[in-house]
Amino acid sequence: LLRPGTLNLADRNFFSMNRWRAAVATGAQLVWRVKNGQKSVPVKIIKQLSDGSSRVRVRESNAMLYARRRALGDPKAPRLEDITARMIEFTVTVTDQAGKSTRSRFRVLTTLLDPHAYPAEQIAACYAERWQVEIAYKTIKTSLRGGDRRLRGQSPDLAEQEIWGLLAAYNILIAYAVDTAVELGIDPDEISFIHVLRAVRDHLI
Repeated sequence: LLRPGTLNLADRNFFSMNRWRAAVATGAQLVWRVKNGQKSVPVKIIKQLSDGSSRVRVRESNAMLYARRRALGDPKAPRLEDITARMIEFTVTVTDQAGKSTRSRFRVLTTLLDPHAYPAEQIAACYAERWQVEIAYKTIKTSLRGGDRRLRGQSPDLAEQEIWGLLAAYNILIAYAVDTAVELGIDPDEISFIHVLRAVRDHLI
């Protein structure tokens, strides 16, 4: 739920001028990744900031305008006014177990405009936490449920009930892992969900 005092992170395929404006109107702060192409998200730099980030003016692209007009059913809907935001650009290098490295360029827009209060390095690190939700989805589908198993419910109501059960079990196990991490004085990310799951199963059996 977006509201004042909350921070919202979003993947690059989520951004549009319309969504951004609606989210900003809630009073929440935003850290959203955007596509790298200038045509996808037209950006003009207003000022280069001390930490390497930039204050920018963002224009509604032709593709966003077309999609919004189609959704409204109004082919003559005017282009939305430009927005002012701060842009942080950084590179992420991922090295797999075979030693092969892949580099990806990231552009992140944020409503946190003050580079002294919110340094670019901290914004980049904060955005990386968004990937935890992807890990959570994968964990629920493959580790908890089992990758080769389908939902047993044969109706929407039963499927929804089963999904809520999986979410409840996942959150209970994560809470257990976090409590353990606090006792050990380590980051909860260092605790393997698989090990927690096996330990609980062994205890129940």
